[in-house]
Amino acid sequence: MNKTKTTIASKKDTSTLVRAVFGPGMLLQHDDLEQLNTYTRDLSRLLFRSFFGCGVVCGLVVTAGPECGKIYVTVKAGLALDCSGDPIYVPRDERLVLDENCSPDLTDPLWVVLCRTQKCCAPRTSMCSCDDDGASSECTRERDCFEIRVVS
Repeated sequence: MNKTKTTIASKKDTSTLVRAVFGPGMLLQHDDLEQLNTYTRDLSRLLFRSFFGCGVVCGLVVTAGPECGKIYVTVKAGLALDCSGDPIYVPRDERLVLDENCSPDLTDPLWVVLCRTQKCCAPRTSMCSCDDDGASSECTRERDCFEIRVVS
């Protein structure tokens, strides 16, 4: 009986995850530092998709009903994952009015859709310019946002 392990088949390939590595005295460029962000985001997306899939993780209970002659939809606070694995966080209960003019024609089934969005929240001038009008600004922070839509 042979107790040694023999490799029958093998294949090596590359992953899509790329981690930045730095050393003493290295000159860093924008791409090097941005790779830190890209790696952690890609890894988080991969883990979240693998552990939870996409959809509601917790909360986000939807209720609807009339109040003071108007029909409201309330979405409770909670967390969902989009199909890329990015989190969609609703930090507080959100309320939408469906019939602003108090004349609802809501015969079709309605769907509540939650979408992830983002916005730039800390623009800065990126370079010095020869003239004051030519200075462009770059986004230095992105805030995760959400949109709730009620569609028929």
